[in-house]
Amino acid sequence: MDSEDDPMPKPSQVPGPMKHGRHFSDGLVRDAQHLFQTRSGRDFSEDETRVMLARLTGFFRTLIEWDMKRKMEGDEIDKEGHRPKGKIKNYRR
Repeated sequence: MDSEDDPMPKPSQVPGPMKHGRHFSDGLVRDAQHLFQTRSGRDFSEDETRVMLARLTGFFRTLIEWDMKRKMEGDEIDKEGHRPKGKIKNYRR
């Protein structure tokens, strides 16, 4: 695979807090690195692993924020994934 085709940006190309991912423990990074390498069949550096962990945690943080916002707005969804009658929201602005 050409480095130009590589979907994984170099740590120096990643903006903001994702750039370093230094808040992750070395043990967590090693475990994640092993998991990512096993599942992808590709080797990842420690820095690449930290970037991927930062992206994953950012993704789940966004989902949690959306869920909290929805709950605060009273837009609940039941256990089957349906909104109660009369609670359908229009998300267009």
